[in-house]
Amino acid sequence: MPKRLLRTVDAFGDRPENRDGRGLSVTARETVLRTLKHVRSAVRKSDGRGDLAHAARRFLKSLAHITEFDETIERARRFRGEVQKTGCRRAKATPVCEAQAYVCGVVSGVGEIRLRRERSVAELQKVGRALHLCVAHANELGRTYHNALKTGESEFWSLRTAAGPFALLSVRVEEGERCIEEFEGGNEQRPVVTDANGRRHALSGVLLRNVLRKLKADPSNIDHFTCVGAFPSLLSRRNRENYRDVFADGCNFRIWRFTNEVIVAVSESRPRKAVPGRFAQWSRFVRRERRRQHRRRGRQPQVRRLPEWEQGAWHSAAMDLGELPELLMLSPDLNNAFAGKENVGEST
Repeated sequence: MPKRLLRTVDAFGDRPENRDGRGLSVTARETVLRTLKHVRSAVRKSDGRGDLAHAARRFLKSLAHITEFDETIERARRFRGEVQKTGCRRAKATPVCEAQAYVCGVVSGVGEIRLRRERSVAELQKVGRALHLCVAHANELGRTYHNALKTGESEFWSLRTAAGPFALLSVRVEEGERCIEEFEGGNEQRPVVTDANGRRHALSGVLLRNVLRKLKADPSNIDHFTCVGAFPSLLSRRNRENYRDVFADGCNFRIWRFTNEVIVAVSESRPRKAVPGRFAQWSRFVRRERRRQHRRRGRQPQVRRLPEWEQGAWHSAAMDLGELPELLMLSPDLNNAFAGKENVGEST
């Protein structure tokens, strides 16, 4: 340790404002100890390479020329700040999982669409900067997502072309259940992909069903999936091809009936493929058990599990439960399709 540093410490301790009736005040003593700890830290870090080691050596050399301990305190504080910034950068760059990337489809004029898991806060922020999303920032809102990534509460996946990412989605993992929580394109707009000619392409149901196959997550609350028929129950070819067509009220109703789920795709004519294209209007209804207490006079209340149907897709074109009775009245065949035997396979 340079002799000049020892002299500046002694001079600092002799100041009247740093002494009390028992000698050096507690505050002044803590200031000296904290500063010397920063000096010791610089000594350890100076024996290496990189920006931090260079900053440590520069700080240590300056101690031989500083005549006032206050300046040493300030420089030690700045060096400590550089150490903390470097630690934060390293923590952000530390992966929390293994690399995962999948090809989910091909768009004409664009090429392959890949799904990639973002492994660190640094990667997530980089995607956020490219798409102008809040995860790019280290503010209170951004840190909520960063902490969820580091603790494993959420997974973050980007959809990207060779030119870079064009969408970011998050998967919430809670009690073994996986659900897609958010799905955003650039500037929090609807995710689309742009080709070399500047044309914007909406994401097809085929592509988003391939995304679901990799994520193994429930997209029920995400309109981008439900409005194009990207439901877990339609991932298997066996389920997709087991439907019933009913023509009523000038439209074709393609209906998939499962044990606890009904999926309906409405189009102006009968689709050529098992799963209609982007012009179909998709609706979904799911049946869940509700616990209700049934009381009788003089007897203990009994808990009964009653199945109830509820809406399972919430985009603007989806039918709600109030429209379902009106729909069934259009045709006996529609009524039979809803009430009939379930398709082979199970709903998800």
